Amino acid sequence: MAANLRDAAREVQAFLPQYNLEGLWMGNYGAHGYEVISISYENSRGQQWLVATKVTGDDYVKAGEVTFKVDLTPGTTQPPPLSVNVKGKEVELEAFGGLGVIAEKGGRGKQMVSGKLILFEEARFAFVWEPLGAHITFARADEGIVRHIQATMAKED
Repeated sequence: MAANLRDAAREVQAFLPQYNLEGLWMGNYGAHGYEVISISYENSRGQQWLVATKVTGDDYVKAGEVTFKVDLTPGTTQPPPLSVNVKGKEVELEAFGGLGVIAEKGGRGKQMVSGKLILFEEARFAFVWEPLGAHITFARADEGIVRHIQATMAKED
């Protein structure tokens, strides 16, 4: 019975955009330039998390470290949708609560702060670090660009 329910839940999740973000994404981190993150999903202690790990890092959050995570556990209270005006039409964007990493240069003082993931469409989303009022918009990473960034980083090491 429980296995059947898990299978049914997986089938439903396949149609929900927040469960279809796995893979590589690119975002402009301002002065740090473009960076690539990898989205994966984890189940831990009855909670479902979307986890964003940096593929390329900077002086604050290194490559291989979590940059944000979002609680997708069914039944979790989520932020209300955001109403935005797009070309004169009111549109509601889904939002999901999470935690984002902030740190001082060198990774000192690292901490998790409140944040939220905002879904725009299949190929774009944003994460907002709420206490900072900062956000980064992510788009699916083109494989060629990812290879170029990784090659450039390898030369710098």
